[in-house]
Amino acid sequence: MKLQQQRKLNVIVRRWAFLVVFAVSMIPLQAVAGPECKATDGLEVLPYELSDSEGLRFQISKRLGKSRGQTRRGQDVLVDPERGNCLSCHQVSMLEKLADSENPDAKLRFGYQGTVGGTLDGVGNKYSIGELRLILVDPKQAFPDRDIAMPSYHNKDNLVDVTPTCQGRPLLSGRDIEDIVAYLSGLKEEIKKP
Repeated sequence: MKLQQQRKLNVIVRRWAFLVVFAVSMIPLQAVAGPECKATDGLEVLPYELSDSEGLRFQISKRLGKSRGQTRRGQDVLVDPERGNCLSCHQVSMLEKLADSENPDAKLRFGYQGTVGGTLDGVGNKYSIGELRLILVDPKQAFPDRDIAMPSYHNKDNLVDVTPTCQGRPLLSGRDIEDIVAYLSGLKEEIKKP
């Protein structure tokens, strides 16, 4: 029981630490990663091309690498605090419902969701697969008129506020990006909260 409580506390501390740094500094973050960047050792940015898009100005229409994205892996990367860590800023109602279950592991993994970036419910209808890919790779390119705090997960150029040991490295692999895109593209339903 103490181990579960310690894990829960560690997750809470990490997420609050990120939000405190963001709120105090008010500097647009371009990358967020752990101080040692263990997960990014050896990763290279895969080449990609921008193409015109109907919704956003641009998209990345071709996959990053050869791997087709896997939804389950995408969910795992999305919730992993040492990789995607998307739930530190975003909400996914389907995952909140899992956290409300009696499963203590689900509460630990999905129960603490952020509000800075808003909900991801319905994002699969709002953006095409190519647009989702661009948002993850380079959100500043996807939303040039907005002050975006979301990190560029598969980019290594023109980043600010990056831990020195992480400079010049992408936060996620091309496969991780494709997996998250597969997961997000399946979030079709916008769930209205009471």
